[in-house]
Amino acid sequence: GPIIVYLLMICFGLTIFAIMIGMITENFQSFVAGMNEGRTKATIKGHTLILGWNETTVRVVVQIALLRASFLQQNRTWVRTIFWWKRTKPTTPVTAAHVVI
Repeated sequence: GPIIVYLLMICFGLTIFAIMIGMITENFQSFVAGMNEGRTKATIKGHTLILGWNETTVRVVVQIALLRASFLQQNRTWVRTIFWWKRTKPTTPVTAAHVVI
């Protein structure tokens, strides 16, 4: 009677649960594998991407950091902090972007 129904419900519930866990695990593994292979989309805006690394890359990063520091220093006065329309406009998109290494 009811014991057989309970046992069948438990087996059916465990089977459905195992199938769901397996699907979630497979999707997560494929997502991580895609990230490792570089198949993800970069949706971030306002940054500079330097592809390739060689002996001149350090110099380029330092120049970008100096350009950014100069831009921030120009806008650090109290007048330009309070009155936003007085701020110096960035000369390039690289100037306004954050430097992340």
